[in-house]
Amino acid sequence: MLCISAGAVPLEAQTTPARCRYVKLATLPITYSGVQPIVEGTINGAPVKMLLDTGAQQTVLTRELAEKLGLTLSHSSRVTIGVSGVSTEYRARECARK
Repeated sequence: MLCISAGAVPLEAQTTPARCRYVKLATLPITYSGVQPIVEGTINGAPVKMLLDTGAQQTVLTRELAEKLGLTLSHSSRVTIGVSGVSTEYRARECARK
């Protein structure tokens, strides 16, 4: 349900200066694979294509890709259950290079 108030806006809200402003930091080219937004990036210096998911809580890679990229894996004691079955979760950490 969407409710929209047609009442008057309080005077205080009209005179209060904006405290936030938009600052453009970078431009990220997005391509589409079907309806999925894809961005290009690198992991350990290797180019990769990544699904852009702004609602994701974590980044997920297949174990095969993580090993191919030279990431060190550690067991997380967690499992993921999906359409294709149950998978053991591992963690990998890549530190930003300067």
